[in-house]
Amino acid sequence: MATDAPVTPAASRPLPIWVWLPVGLAVALGVGFGAWFATRPRNTTPSPFGASSLNAGSQTTGLPRLTGQVAPGFHLPSLRGGSPVALAAHQPTVLNFFASWCHGCRQEIDAFGATWKADRGKVDFVGVDTGETSPATARKMLAQAGATYPVGLDASSTVTGRYQILALPTTIFINRSGRVAGEVFGPQTRQDLARWIHKLGA
Repeated sequence: MATDAPVTPAASRPLPIWVWLPVGLAVALGVGFGAWFATRPRNTTPSPFGASSLNAGSQTTGLPRLTGQVAPGFHLPSLRGGSPVALAAHQPTVLNFFASWCHGCRQEIDAFGATWKADRGKVDFVGVDTGETSPATARKMLAQAGATYPVGLDASSTVTGRYQILALPTTIFINRSGRVAGEVFGPQTRQDLARWIHKLGA
């Protein structure tokens, strides 16, 4: 009686070459992309103005290099009304660029309010509200944090452009000679501000 020939299980049959070719190509592409990603130059410039979350907390990344230069002067209408806001001469100054819609700005505002209260008289604090969508919200945010220092409204972003601000929040530290002593992008803590104020000799 005839018997059937043994059948090779499907799992043990070699796959045809047309199956292996796309698999090999995909693996090669994956390895090549991984190598490129690991060695490509990093773009350390923050995203265009308004992308406040990028590189938050960085001390130097992508900042305009104003350190050592004379801080550009300005006069801006006050966010709260009243006299125009300007930089004081011969006084260490913490100049903060912010907006109410900026998450990092909301994170740091309590630290600014508390530090302003603690160091008032030793150092000036000045805010520049730029790219603002709701001045009323900005006033409320500042009031809740006790940040009662002068704040100018830069509706046309003229001063913001003069300081080459690319993203928010950015803080500029100005010494008593009127020169930029340092620039920081990202939310600041009370400890951060205390260190910078100490550097300013305030």
